[in-house]
Amino acid sequence: MAIITILVLYSVVGGYLAGTRPAGAGWRLFSWHPFLMMIGMIGFIGSAVVIKKLGGYANTKVSFFLSLWLCKKQVLPACLL
Repeated sequence: MAIITILVLYSVVGGYLAGTRPAGAGWRLFSWHPFLMMIGMIGFIGSAVVIKKLGGYANTKVSFFLSLWLCKKQVLPACLL
């Protein structure tokens, strides 16, 4: 469970730092893009992979449905490959 917490914290902090670049620019409208991309790709997908690997068949189904939901939301467009 600690690794999931680390992934989520990393995605939030990293997304905030990426959104406020260049240094001193502050938070602006485009800052939401890198922030939400970090949360989606590292926080959600990273957590789903860890949950899948740790829990066997039941968690594999949870991971599948989470990935399917992200695909429908177009957060993960490469899921059809």
